Amino acid sequence: MILAVSTHSNNIQIAVKSSKNIYLNSLNAKVSQSKKILHMIDATLKDAGVSKKDIRSLYINSGPGMFTSLRVGIACINAISFVLKIPIYQFTTFDLYAVSALKKNIKFPFGVGIDAKMSETYFTIFESPEDIFNQKRKNELIQNTELLTKLEQDELISRLLGDFLHNNCFQFSNKKTIFKEDFDLKDLLEFKIQNVKETKIAKPYYLRNQVTS
Repeated sequence: MILAVSTHSNNIQIAVKSSKNIYLNSLNAKVSQSKKILHMIDATLKDAGVSKKDIRSLYINSGPGMFTSLRVGIACINAISFVLKIPIYQFTTFDLYAVSALKKNIKFPFGVGIDAKMSETYFTIFESPEDIFNQKRKNELIQNTELLTKLEQDELISRLLGDFLHNNCFQFSNKKTIFKEDFDLKDLLEFKIQNVKETKIAKPYYLRNQVTS
């Protein structure tokens, strides 16, 4: 059985994959995330009809994202791993959006932009399904103005997914469209996960020395 956690933003998602089904709980929590995540894990395990002792592997979103939120999820997963002696597998927020996009039949190539505050965006391009969970894929921190210019000029990128724009849709002069696509942790557990290495201690993934909060 797999327990997966994503806390890169205020939107906490907990998913459990049993032999029969996938169970998902989500909550928009701006405060007291450390208390709420434990209750959410217990509730999701209860929905699946299992207990913590049944967990065989842990999956955690290591970022990028909000500094405090990431630390809450990662600390929780590390604690469970330490007590139960089970492996951890890390994925990125980019991968989470890409898997959900793949399920919605969004065509490659597409970009993923994640709000980094201070008029900046965490950005990457997925040219094919092989880029998902690929640690060699280029991820960058970019100014929003620079990103918009890049998207205007790049003929390959027809769509940008993520939360860096808070409105649902934005149209460029060259008819390119940005959509605020919702991610779903359930999609990740349904996806054939490859090239994700086991780790004993999960660590947050940042693209800047000065983290966002």
